[in-house]
Amino acid sequence: MEQPDGRIYFASEDPNPDKSTFTKHEVASLQASLSDPLGFVLPFMLQAQAITSGAWKAGIGRDEPLPEKIRKRWREEVDKLQELREVELRRCLAASEGREPTREELHISTDASGLAYGAAAHFVPSHSNNENTSVLISHRGHVSGNQHIGRLKLEAAVLTSEMGTTLRQDLGLEEAQFVLWTDLATTYHWLKNPDLDLKVFVRNRVKKILQSAQCAQWRWLATDSSPACLEEQTLLSQCNTPSGGTDPTSSRGDWRSGPASPRGAVGPPCLWRS
Repeated sequence: MEQPDGRIYFASEDPNPDKSTFTKHEVASLQASLSDPLGFVLPFMLQAQAITSGAWKAGIGRDEPLPEKIRKRWREEVDKLQELREVELRRCLAASEGREPTREELHISTDASGLAYGAAAHFVPSHSNNENTSVLISHRGHVSGNQHIGRLKLEAAVLTSEMGTTLRQDLGLEEAQFVLWTDLATTYHWLKNPDLDLKVFVRNRVKKILQSAQCAQWRWLATDSSPACLEEQTLLSQCNTPSGGTDPTSSRGDWRSGPASPRGAVGPPCLWRS
């Protein structure tokens, strides 16, 4: 929900706080009622999707109460809805109003865990006085199921390259420098050496990635510097702080604005590393 002050906030209806049991239908209904098309609260949405999926896999009826394990997880997610109301994001993408930037970069970084894989896009404009900011513009992800983390990191890289192509076209950023980040050294090696004798699963995805992005556009950074956030705790721990600036004391920084200086970054210089 956008407010007159130009910032975006998350709004939701209040479920019954005293409710102790939930049915599969109630879980699916509440999860479907949450709208977050740009993925600003993606970690919460992925948790909700995973719980809904678990309810279906449990084989219970539409109006049957959830099993105790699933019910506890869902109750925890419902309780976090109030905290999500404190999430605040800046709408304006410009570093300084009224002035055209001298340089623009679009950074997209990957993340994957046992729960999901995803990607976060940050727009970084810079001006002649070296003033630059980094603003989250989109965050996308999918519940992963039971897959090896290496495969999930590669799937995240596919999502990253496709996301970059879409955003550059939709936002008119064809001239902006395109920078893609992965935190898995193996994925970075595959992308830098596409002519290797790779397994079919890997080869097909590397080919798909390089159809949307060039090898030179990929960088590597340490996992704890990646701003692609799939962890609810990271999102909620920062939701009470003002958005719009990186934390210079943290290698990861605020997930809304990315790291001030990615730790261990490998690749040509860019605004995130200047």
